[in-house]
Amino acid sequence: MPIQVDVACLAGYILGCILYGIYLSLFVVTMHILLGKKQHQPRPNIPMIVAAVLMFLFGTVQIVLHTRDIFQAFINMGRTHRLQFLTDATKPLWAVKAVIYFATMIIGDAIVIYRTFIVWGRNFWVILVPVCCTLGSAASACGALWAVRHISSVTVKEESMWGYAIFSLSLAANSVATVLLAYKIWAHEARVHAVLSAGSRMARFSNMIVVKIVLETGAINAAYLISYIVIFRCGSYALYVLEFMSNPVLGIIFVTVILRTSTAAQHNSMSSTRGGPSEISRMQFAPSAMTARSHDIESSTSTETASMVMDECKGTV
Repeated sequence: MPIQVDVACLAGYILGCILYGIYLSLFVVTMHILLGKKQHQPRPNIPMIVAAVLMFLFGTVQIVLHTRDIFQAFINMGRTHRLQFLTDATKPLWAVKAVIYFATMIIGDAIVIYRTFIVWGRNFWVILVPVCCTLGSAASACGALWAVRHISSVTVKEESMWGYAIFSLSLAANSVATVLLAYKIWAHEARVHAVLSAGSRMARFSNMIVVKIVLETGAINAAYLISYIVIFRCGSYALYVLEFMSNPVLGIIFVTVILRTSTAAQHNSMSSTRGGPSEISRMQFAPSAMTARSHDIESSTSTETASMVMDECKGTV
């Protein structure tokens, strides 16, 4: 028996509330990190702070609107009326919730693209494909909202055409940007590893930790988007479960990158304090000429440089 829309909405609401609680806790810690004073980063990273605040506000408004709909549907209405109410796309609040969700998704895409842009030395041509995919996803979202608002009855299957475009383009943007970001960090790590002495390689902090964080969070986001596409293809009301969970999931993915990078930086700092000065490579985010002589690189590395690298990672990766 296929899942009914009221069952899907109630299940999604419960899961969404649980995830929102987790997101709230992580958001508080993330803002403490982003707003905290750092020795090598006197000014806070404004783009990351603005994105974090916007995503949290959108998530909070979304959970409030979902709560209103669930209480109204399950307390004041019978089953028949409830099913009609929950699938009524002509309600003004339905459009508000859709706008909030798509805006959050686009902000998430923009964050990944921004990180790639910074790490590649602000080279716009590198992010051209992800930017085009994100713009296409935004245009598809606008088209979907217009179609749903101006068509009296739209089923899940009829929405799938727009859904395929929205989520496929978002998946493409995230995948391309994530791969480019991870590759740039890995390529730098490989170059530094090739010229450092064996002792220096053992002492320095490996930037492959950042690559791992980027790839893991990118895989989670890709899995979420693929799930959306599959459910659209099946034409199931189970997509309401993902809809209710969407904003907390996207928010958690965003803050997890900052928190894990910060944890890695703190661990590295503690290790350096216990073991004395360590030699750590300087990750260059802008084009620069690298010397092929090992002693030149080693002389430019220090624990202080490591803090600068990880601070920039926390702000952009």
